[in-house]
Amino acid sequence: MTADFCNLKINPKLVCNFLALFSRIEYSLKATIIYAQGNSKKVDPNWDKFANNIDKLFLKRIGENKKLKKAVDYIINNPPKKQIINNGKLEFINSSFDNTQKSTQQIILMVRRVRNNLFHGSKYHINPDNRDKKLIIYSLRILSECIKLDNDIYDEFYKFD
Repeated sequence: MTADFCNLKINPKLVCNFLALFSRIEYSLKATIIYAQGNSKKVDPNWDKFANNIDKLFLKRIGENKKLKKAVDYIINNPPKKQIINNGKLEFINSSFDNTQKSTQQIILMVRRVRNNLFHGSKYHINPDNRDKKLIIYSLRILSECIKLDNDIYDEFYKFD
C-alpha cells in the first residue's frame, strides 16, 4: 500500500507504526524519570543511558533470537544515512559506528537516525527503496525487543492498555 500525497511516496501504515512505537518509547523513557534528562524548561529522553543499561541483556537476546539478530545485522551492515549540509545543500552521507561506545548504544542511535530521517530528513520525498523499508521494519523489531528488557519502560509503555 503506497499513498501519493503531493508526490510523497510513503507506506503510511509502516511509517505510522514505526513513529507511533518510537514516540511511545520516548514517552516511556521520560515518564520513568530514570531515563529523562533536562530541567525546568525542557525534558528529553536519555536514549544513551537506556541503551547502556540494557546492553548486556540486549546482546544476550540477539544470541537467542534469530529475527532480532537479522535486524541488528542489517542495521550494522546497512546503517541509515546521516543528513548534513554540504556547500549550502542538504545531502545524506554514509554513517558509521563509533566503536568507543557500547554496541546497543550504537544500534539504538542508528534506529534513532531512521526516525530522524523519516520525521525531519525528508526521506519520504525520495522514491522509497527496499533498503529504506528494511531499515524501518528492522528498527521496529529492535525497538520492540528493547521495551521488554527494562521493567520500568515496559510498565510505562503498556500503562494505558
